[in-house]
Amino acid sequence: MDFGYSTGVPTGRKINTIPAPANTEYSGIFDSEYHQPHSRCMENTRVALRKSITQVLDQHDRTNIWLNGLAGVGKTSIAFSIAEEMKSAKRLAATFFFSRKHEHAHKVPAIIPTIAYQLALAFRAFERILSDTRARRKTTADVETLLVGGLLVDVYSHPTSSTSSTDPIHALFFLHGRSESAQEAHLVDTVKVIFNESYGSGSGVSGEMKKDLIVVAFDHRNHGTRLIDQKRNLAWSEDPAENNDQHAIDMYTIQTGTAEDVSFLIDHLPSFLYPLGERTIVEWGIGGTSLGGHSTWIALSREPRLTLGIPIIGCPDYTKLISKRAKSSRIPFAPPYFPTSFKTYIETHDPAKLPYHEDRLVPWVASAEFVEGLEVGEGGVKRVVVEEGAGHECTNGMRREAGLFVRKWLGGAGCEGVLRIYDLVEYE
Repeated sequence: MDFGYSTGVPTGRKINTIPAPANTEYSGIFDSEYHQPHSRCMENTRVALRKSITQVLDQHDRTNIWLNGLAGVGKTSIAFSIAEEMKSAKRLAATFFFSRKHEHAHKVPAIIPTIAYQLALAFRAFERILSDTRARRKTTADVETLLVGGLLVDVYSHPTSSTSSTDPIHALFFLHGRSESAQEAHLVDTVKVIFNESYGSGSGVSGEMKKDLIVVAFDHRNHGTRLIDQKRNLAWSEDPAENNDQHAIDMYTIQTGTAEDVSFLIDHLPSFLYPLGERTIVEWGIGGTSLGGHSTWIALSREPRLTLGIPIIGCPDYTKLISKRAKSSRIPFAPPYFPTSFKTYIETHDPAKLPYHEDRLVPWVASAEFVEGLEVGEGGVKRVVVEEGAGHECTNGMRREAGLFVRKWLGGAGCEGVLRIYDLVEYE
């Protein structure tokens, strides 16, 4: 039995403007050259049924329409006609028609790529997602795991990295989120996207610039290979089995511990990577998501050797962040949840509480009131990106923006030695 399905959503893109994914079957698309002339309904036929189907599509509360009947009664013609009407109204997203006439139009592996291809034609956002997915699959990254003072460290490099001792290296720390690890698939995806943007066409890394990039990842304390008690990574909860009364202290001590680990690795990682002095790391940067984004802000405020910051959904004002979370959890902002000594430490050391000169970071992310005061110094670069509709996640768009900023960092543009902050922000 032939079966056709179409979705009633906007479109209007031209065919063949985007490279099709592997296994795309053009004969599954209703108006492809394989279906000329169209098997449409004749004029003034099946009017009531077609009107009924259109009305269902207009309601937006039905996800499937099943045309059932014996072979030859006109199911395909009806589906073709509906698809044609939806396309004329710029409401068609994708179609796939199974057919025994075409070799691959009745094979399961052809369905998803063919629909994905049409969605990319219909929606620019989906086109970007498809392009990002291809880039991540196409881009590879070599990884070397080192034991540095008892700390396991993954060092990623691009397969085309130079081996010349005269080519300088930029090192970027990238930190994972809470309850994750340095081996998370999406962290590795982010690394690949950064490499793709940094070493891609027009990056300026190859050719005359001759600057290489390595990305350094390691586990936060009490995470991944350093995990001791998973419950201490949890937040406050009404469920006793999921509740962590020390959530506020645990999270901040992990963040500050990570900042100390970063400084430790800046001191000692080069000796493990290049024991004979083969290469020289000339600049250090840092980025991270969620818990890693918070740690990024702390490291930036304490480690002057960091010249690039990419905090993604990270906050420099721990008091504002955690007090809001405590209020929503009906936890008092007082001992034992917030010991006096803990509050005193934050008020003295938190990035949002520290004074800065014009060549240092004035943090902003917890509240828009900070944005006007964000200073990156003469020649520094500040860029803030808010992705509307994003949840607590590092999206493909965020990964690409981070990669583009790393590309600028590698390019230099006369800004060497100046702290540059790149803030990807998510609002709850």
